[in-house]
Amino acid sequence: MDDYIQDFIRESEENITELNNSLLALDEGLDPADVEVVATDIDGEILEAARRGVYRTTRTTDIAEQLSPLTRYGRFVDRDDDRFAVADRVQELVRFERHDLINDEPKADVDLVACRNLFIYINAEHKLPMLRTITRSLRVGGYLVIGKTETLPEELKSDYEPVDKRLRIYRKLD
Repeated sequence: MDDYIQDFIRESEENITELNNSLLALDEGLDPADVEVVATDIDGEILEAARRGVYRTTRTTDIAEQLSPLTRYGRFVDRDDDRFAVADRVQELVRFERHDLINDEPKADVDLVACRNLFIYINAEHKLPMLRTITRSLRVGGYLVIGKTETLPEELKSDYEPVDKRLRIYRKLD
C-alpha cells in the first residue's frame, strides 16, 4: 500500500516544517518507493512556487535549524548561504496538483493530511465543508495534522481521536 501525504501549500515556513517531517521519515529508512507525496492547493501560482522548491532563511525561520534533526540534511536540500533548494531526489517524490477542497471530489484512502495553518486563511463558512472533504479523503486510521492555533469543529470531533493535542495531530476513527 502506498502512503500518501497531502500537503496544502502556503508559501511560508509551514512548507519547511512539512518538508522536514517528510524528510525525517525518509531519513529513518522509509523506502521512497512506498511513499507518494501529493502537494495540493487551489492556487496555481502557489503550486508553481512549491514546484520550484526554493526557500530563504530571511523569509522564514532558521531553515538550517529546522532541518538539523536530519542526519546529513544536505542529501535533501542544496544550500547556498541563506538559500535552500529542495534536492531533485526529494522533488521527484512529490506530485503537485490543483485541488479545491470545497468543489472537487475527495482523494481516496489517504494516510496523512497535513494542512498546518490552512484554516487561518479560510472564511469560517468554508472550514467545515473543507474538513468534511478531508475527512472523507482519509482512510480509517489515517492522520490529520492542523495548525497549533486551529481546532476541529464540534461536528467532526467524533470522527477523530487526538494523538497529540499540543501538535494538533488526530487519527480518523471507524
